[in-house]
Amino acid sequence: MRMAGLKRFSMVATGLAATVLVGCTFPHRGIFYGTTFFTYDLPHYVWDRKHFDYYLPLNTWVDDSVRVHTLEANIKYVKGKDSDRRSTADIAVDILQRVGYRCVAPKEPPDCTECRTCTLTGPGEADNQEKPRIDGRLQVVGTMTSVVYVGPRSDVRAFTNWQRPPVHLETSP
Repeated sequence: MRMAGLKRFSMVATGLAATVLVGCTFPHRGIFYGTTFFTYDLPHYVWDRKHFDYYLPLNTWVDDSVRVHTLEANIKYVKGKDSDRRSTADIAVDILQRVGYRCVAPKEPPDCTECRTCTLTGPGEADNQEKPRIDGRLQVVGTMTSVVYVGPRSDVRAFTNWQRPPVHLETSP
């Protein structure tokens, strides 16, 4: 009986240690809402090894459906709580502002009182295969911007843009 208790304690301690270590790797702009972790940090552009370029195009606005789905899931979770009676747009803006987005009311359409445009700008970091890390850090290349349009009602759209020079490989592919 004593061995089973020690084994159970060991498993719980290992699980907690792994959770703490994994939690340290999340971007600092992540937030906890209830029991689910949602992050809205600037997106990661994935490197295409076959074409030696990024999957998403650079220097252009790209539809960010992953960000929309994550935000919609978070809104649905918050709306599901009985104690919260706020509008969907208010919840979305609150979530985005907590992680660093700056939200303003747009001039168009003038009759949409719940519409907001939320923006987050930061450094764009090159993939390891384009530019190797320096001192363990990703190299900053250009500026990345994420814009989320909220409203009317539950409508959410998100776009990202990585403004940067063309890809220049430091080693031959």
